[in-house]
Parts: sequence; structure tokens; C-alpha cells
Amino acid sequence: MVFRGLSVDEIKQKAQSSFDTVEQRKRDAAKTVAAQQATRDAVGAKMQRLKALREAKEAVDAQLAIEQAAAKKAAGADKAKAARKAKAKVVAA
Repeated sequence: MVFRGLSVDEIKQKAQSSFDTVEQRKRDAAKTVAAQQATRDAVGAKMQRLKALREAKEAVDAQLAIEQAAAKKAAGADKAKAARKAKAKVVAA
């Protein structure tokens, strides 16, 4: 800064103004960092919730697939048994 021709009070005022500006920037930066951290925390919580939902859905889908395979196998066994009975009737007749 150029201080030529300024009184002591004016120099003090400029210095205080400069200091206040730096302090305001520090406060603004702290607010910005806090806001960014809050956003990261919110995104992280949402990702955890969605992951839990996805894993629950995958578990339900896997259980359903197992049940469907068992039902299909049982239906196939029933059809085979019915076919053997029909064949036995034809051979016996």
C-alpha cells in the first residue's frame, strides 16, 4: 500500500479495513467448507441407504429364484411321475 500523504488515522483505517477483509474471507471460507462437508455427509448417507435397499432387493430376488427353481423342479418331477403312470396304464392295457 502507498501511505504517502496520509495521516496516521487514515493509515490505521486502511490497515483495519484490510484486516477486516481478510477476516471476512476466512469466515466465508469456513462457511463454504462446512457447507461442502454437510453436502458430502448427506450424499454419503443417501448412498448407504440406497446400497442397503439394493442389497435387500438382491437378497429377495435370490430367494425368489431359489423358490422358483424348487417349484419348477417339483413340477417337473410331478409331470414325470404322471407320465410314468400314463405309460404304465398303456402298457398294462
